[in-house]
Amino acid sequence: MAGRLIMSASLYLLFTQGACMRAGIIGGHAAVPHSHPYMVYLWKGVPPDGKPCEGFLVSENYVMTAAHCDGRTITAYSGAHDVSDLSSIQSVAVEETFPHADFNSLYDNDIMLLQLQKNITLNKYIQSINLPKTEDEGVPKHCLVAGWGCEDTNCTLPTPEVLKEVNVTVSDIYSDLILTDGPNGPGNGDSGGPLVCNGVAYGVVSTRRDENETDYFFTYTRISHYLAWINKFLNHSTQANVYT
Repeated sequence: MAGRLIMSASLYLLFTQGACMRAGIIGGHAAVPHSHPYMVYLWKGVPPDGKPCEGFLVSENYVMTAAHCDGRTITAYSGAHDVSDLSSIQSVAVEETFPHADFNSLYDNDIMLLQLQKNITLNKYIQSINLPKTEDEGVPKHCLVAGWGCEDTNCTLPTPEVLKEVNVTVSDIYSDLILTDGPNGPGNGDSGGPLVCNGVAYGVVSTRRDENETDYFFTYTRISHYLAWINKFLNHSTQANVYT
């Protein structure tokens, strides 16, 4: 019991302190508990040192995230909502990272798959999410993103303990990118999380681009563009939610 309490305290500090190291969801509201069971909180490093990212479960043993979330040591935390209640969380170390080979400093091809050391046990709090069925599948106009983190860009407000979500509107679609306009949307701490439209993950949170002080937009790696690459991994995985 004592060991579990120590572990819970460490994880609580990891979530609450780590989220404020980089800005999180801007705007929006608290999500219904466990309404996004595919969400995965990633920690790069050995707690309490390191940095947070996010990802989402696409099979029992693969998490999808952004390539710029790569790191030597990554732990995946699934099943979280309120980080002060860690009873439903499963933590699994990442066995191997597979960033896209053409990822670069301009954040082109900002997508990565993480192979877990062991399968996640799926339950009502932890589930994988579907991906687009075809490479040319259209992207719906109205979507949402979710994440843990500060409620403003400068992290001056208290850090929320629960998962937040915000509705976003798709403004532009390219072969490999999806854009949504500000001011509300994901922050740097939400890198790697999914852009979800009608229950399908269409994009991976990548960057925020500022056109000026008040006008900016968010970029997401378009998942459908990479289905052939994704299939190389998930066709050998159980519970893969990608189609050929």
